[in-house]
Formats: sequence, C-alpha cells, structure tokens
Amino acid sequence: MISLAGGIGFAVLGLGTQAVLGSVLIANTNDANLTVQLYQLNNAVGALGGVFAALFFLGIAMATLLRRVFPAWAGWLAIVGAMVALVGVGGVSTDNTVVFTFGFIGLALVLLWTVVISVWMLATEGEGPEITPMARS
Repeated sequence: MISLAGGIGFAVLGLGTQAVLGSVLIANTNDANLTVQLYQLNNAVGALGGVFAALFFLGIAMATLLRRVFPAWAGWLAIVGAMVALVGVGGVSTDNTVVFTFGFIGLALVLLWTVVISVWMLATEGEGPEITPMARS
C-alpha cells in the first residue's frame, strides 16, 4: 500500500511538473520574472516528487525484506533509492547543484529499479518467489 501511494504521488507530481513547463510555453511571455517563477515552481514540485519516490522505495523494501517478494538485493537497492530520493528533496530550498544531482539520481534509480525488476520477473516467469507470511501478534 505504501508503494502504491508513493507511485501514485510520484506520477501525479511528475505530470504536475510537465504542466508547469507547458504553461511556460503556452504563456509565451516576455516577462522574465514570470518565466523564472514558473521554472522555480517546476523545481519545487519536482523535488517534492522525491518524497513520493522515497515512499515507493520504502514500500518495496519492506515487501522485499519482510515478505521476500523480490530478491534481497532489490530490497537493499530500494533502501538506497529511498535515501537518495530524500536527499534530492532538498532541491526545494537550495541552489546547490549537488542536491539537484541527487534528485536526478533518485529519479534515475526509480526507472532503473523498475526496468531491472521487470527483466528479473520475465526471466524467472513461472518460478515465483517463496513469499514468507507475516507473523501475527
């Protein structure tokens, strides 16, 4: 459920950033201040997408490490992705290019993780993981 919420939020904010960029093109204004403000809004909305990317990774890591839904390496990669995505959220409040780079790496890890797990799922089709049931208290 956590991954689903994170994935939906990440997708919605991703579309929101595209809408902001589109508004710059549609406005076709010569007002430099408006263009800069819309660009900064795009960066802020995009950086907040890192929170939802971290939620996505957190849910994947929990499902992987607790329930063995995917191989353990996928869970650890998801934990790294969550931490990188959270560092990228700092792009809202800074002009530091290192923080923006972490935000980009977080986005790239979401895409890379999805492709790698998709290939793994296709390669192991029919085998299926041994899913461990949750302990009830």
